Amino acid sequence: ISYLSLKQELLERTVEPIGLVFYAFSWHLIGYCQLRKDYRDFKIDRIKELRQTMNPFEVSKHISLSEYKLPVNY
Repeated sequence: ISYLSLKQELLERTVEPIGLVFYAFSWHLIGYCQLRKDYRDFKIDRIKELRQTMNPFEVSKHISLSEYKLPVNY
């Protein structure tokens, strides 16, 4: 994905998605970020481009969406 950060920087990330969730009045993509080697939250309205890769991943390797810890102060 191409993603606009809070600092208004356009970032490139390869993400293995685990799901979408609505909180804090916005939709968020939750997925495993290959760069950070951890699960991350990407606000949908900041995703500027989405590209499909031919790199498969195993969903069973990842946590479920219900296991992802949302921020406590939303």
